[in-house]
Amino acid sequence: MIMKSLRADTAKIKECSICLTKVHYKADTCPGCQSYLATGATKKTIRKEIAIKYILEENKIDFIHDKIVDGGCSRHRPDFVISTSWGVIILEIDEFQHKRKNYSCSCEITRMKKLFHDQGVSHLLFIRYNPDTYKVCLGTKKFTTIDRQNYLIRYINEQIDKFADFAPDFNLACSYLFFDGFTPTQPPMDVMDPYAIDSAVVASEVKSFLSKKYKNAIMPPSDAPSGLQEYISGIILEDKIIYCLHDDPPPAEEIPPEYKCLFVPKSEQSSMDDLRSFLATFDN
Repeated sequence: MIMKSLRADTAKIKECSICLTKVHYKADTCPGCQSYLATGATKKTIRKEIAIKYILEENKIDFIHDKIVDGGCSRHRPDFVISTSWGVIILEIDEFQHKRKNYSCSCEITRMKKLFHDQGVSHLLFIRYNPDTYKVCLGTKKFTTIDRQNYLIRYINEQIDKFADFAPDFNLACSYLFFDGFTPTQPPMDVMDPYAIDSAVVASEVKSFLSKKYKNAIMPPSDAPSGLQEYISGIILEDKIIYCLHDDPPPAEEIPPEYKCLFVPKSEQSSMDDLRSFLATFDN
């Protein structure tokens, strides 16, 4: 008796609704896209990022995708990390130019500085790519989606090759592609000092450090002495410590005698290394 060979039931195989890879018939998305959805990302956002991922792969650009930097302190997950001979390029997909109500430019700058220190390199270039609508300059034609993607790949390769023989003249910089007012011949680039810190960076570092070390740190203190309100950034009740983020220390006579005051300068001349050295005094 001759039996018919078994055939795979193709009806039980379908495509991921986001990236179109093959998935089990009971699943709507592949494991990779499902992990994106778990973070709260929308399907439209994921599709835009996955599209860039495929384009990078097709053009043989090596990258690390959506992972916390090994050994980094910030726990941030950059979209794409591209290693070069001179440093690192981080490509971020900025949907709608980050025109969200909860988006803060200062927060994003702080994030870029933290990722610079996480990477531990001397030179880091961010490329922020907007896949959505933008306003063109007068006399500039609008790029199609394919034209934009081709421009992005060309720009990345140019930056990789540009500094192959000599180091960039910046430590940290950011290019903005297809944001309002974009011109292809001279895309805007901001240069930042990753070692200069502001109050937001200081506050974030101090809060993160102390919240891990002390369970009863108050940030900011609601019951601080009235004369110290403008100085004090937090109180640690257990060890009777007041810590301050200010360019001038508070008057000694204003500090309650039962408290020790630790002063953290927040001036732009201070460095992240200075700050971390200062925080180490809490362990002594």
